[in-house]
Amino acid sequence: MTESSIVIPQEDESLRLVKSKSLMTIQRKSPVYTIILRPHNSNFQLRTIELRDKTHLKIGRQTNAKTTPNQFNGYFDSKVLSRQHAEIWCDKSRVYIKDVKSSNGTFVNGQRLSNECEESAPVEIKNYDEVEFGIDIVNDNGSIMYHKVSCSIHIFPMSLSQVDENIIRELADSDSAAIPLNDVHLHRKLSSSSINTILGSNQDLSNGHSPPNGTKRIKRLESILNKLHDEMDKSKRVENELKTIKDTMLDINTVFNEEKLKKNDELLYKLQEAEDKIRNYDEKWKYQNQAIQSAKKELHRMENELTKSYNSRENILKELTEERRRRKRLEEHIRLLNQQRKREPTTLLEAFQVRGIQLLFAVLIGVISTLFYVLYS
Repeated sequence: MTESSIVIPQEDESLRLVKSKSLMTIQRKSPVYTIILRPHNSNFQLRTIELRDKTHLKIGRQTNAKTTPNQFNGYFDSKVLSRQHAEIWCDKSRVYIKDVKSSNGTFVNGQRLSNECEESAPVEIKNYDEVEFGIDIVNDNGSIMYHKVSCSIHIFPMSLSQVDENIIRELADSDSAAIPLNDVHLHRKLSSSSINTILGSNQDLSNGHSPPNGTKRIKRLESILNKLHDEMDKSKRVENELKTIKDTMLDINTVFNEEKLKKNDELLYKLQEAEDKIRNYDEKWKYQNQAIQSAKKELHRMENELTKSYNSRENILKELTEERRRRKRLEEHIRLLNQQRKREPTTLLEAFQVRGIQLLFAVLIGVISTLFYVLYS
C-alpha cells in the first residue's frame, strides 16, 4: 500500500502532546469548528466551512446568484439535491446533521436519515464519517446521468484561519479526482503523518485515549478495505439481480402488451359484429315500419268502405221499412176491395183495377225480394 492510502503517525510523543494541549486550549476557548467535505468524484469541489456554535449551515442546490457554489458554502450544482436539502451545525462541542424534507435523502455511513420529504432527527457526525446528499440518477445503459454529492467528513475544533493550508492541500490531493482549491499558495509539502496527527489527536481527545500505533492503524485500514471489497461484491450481485429483475419486468411488460393488443383486437372484432347486427336490425325495422304504414293505410281504407257499406245498409233498411208500410196499405186496400166485390157485382173496369193492383203488388214483392238479396249477400 502507498503512503496516500495508509496514514502512519511518525511524530514523537512530545510533539503530539504539545499539539493535543493546544487543541484542547482552543476547544475550551471558542466553540468554533472547521468542517472539510472531501468529495469522492471530480464533479464537486472540496469545501472548507467554518461553523460557529448553533449556527446552521444550509446544504442545497444552486438556484440563483446568491447560492453560487464555492469552496466556503454548502451549495452544489447538482440536480439530485433539493433547494433546502440538509443542515449542519455544532452544539456543545458536537457536530450534528439533519435532513430537511429533501426528495432524494441524506445518508450518513450508508444509513438514510429520513423518508422522502420528511425532516429527520439530528444525527451526530464525526471524523471520517461518509456523508451522501441525494442519490445517483442512472440511465438505461447503466451510466450515471446526475451524480450525488458523496464526501467524507473531517472535523477540526478550530476556526478556518487556524487550519494549516498544507492540511487542506493534502486533503485535496489525497483524492485524485478532487478539484484544486483557489487562492491557496503553499511553500512546502506536508507529509501524510501530519494530517494523521491532527485528525488522530482530535478523534482521540473526543474518545479519551491516546492515538493507536501504526500497526493497529494498518490492520484497521486493511480490515476496512476488505469490508469495502465485500460491499462492492455485494453491490455487484445486487446490481446483477436488479438487472435480472428489470429484464423479467420487461418480458412481463412485453407479454402483457401482447395480450392487451390481442384482447383489443378481439374487442374490436366483437364491436364490428355488434355494429353489423345493429345495421341489419335497423334495415329490418325500416322494412317493418313501411309494412306497418301500408297496413294502416289499408285498414283506414277498409274502415271507410265499411262505414259507407253501413250507411248504405241503413238506407236500404229505411227503404225496406217504407215498402213494408206500402205493402200493408195495399193489402188493406185489396182487402177492402174484395169485401166490396163480394157485396156488389163487379164491372169490367173494376176488374181491370183489381188486376192492376194485383200486378202492382207482385212487382212490389219482387222489389222487396231483390232488396233483401242485395242486403244480405
